[in-house]
Amino acid sequence: MPIGLVSGDQVVAEQVLAVCPWAEAVIVKEALGNQSGNCIPPERARVMITEGVQRAVDKAANGALIPYVGPSAPYEFEVEMRNDIVDGLRENLSTMQEFQILGERTIRIQAPDMDWGFRRVAYLGYGNRAGVTRH
Repeated sequence: MPIGLVSGDQVVAEQVLAVCPWAEAVIVKEALGNQSGNCIPPERARVMITEGVQRAVDKAANGALIPYVGPSAPYEFEVEMRNDIVDGLRENLSTMQEFQILGERTIRIQAPDMDWGFRRVAYLGYGNRAGVTRH
């Protein structure tokens, strides 16, 4: 499927354009952190997005959109934790073959599909809590 338009902050635009330089990017907010940003007012953002959609449609009509072909499965995720991996999490991860502990804060995950990979990444947020052994 061709990727023609991405709308969001400058980070997502940069990430999409790195793999799909032909896509249109409409930056409607500036990420300042993982929970804060400067947002363009909705009325102005709607106009910007509408214009971006028109550019993407024009590209599609001219055959300028290329289908994105990403890496094939299995997918690898490498996660660097904020803090050292605690013993409870280390013990849990050692029982699951899709996790590989690479260092004091780094974990590699191998997944058969993106959904499973993202679920495994999410697991890292609570995998050291009492009673958690599987997701």
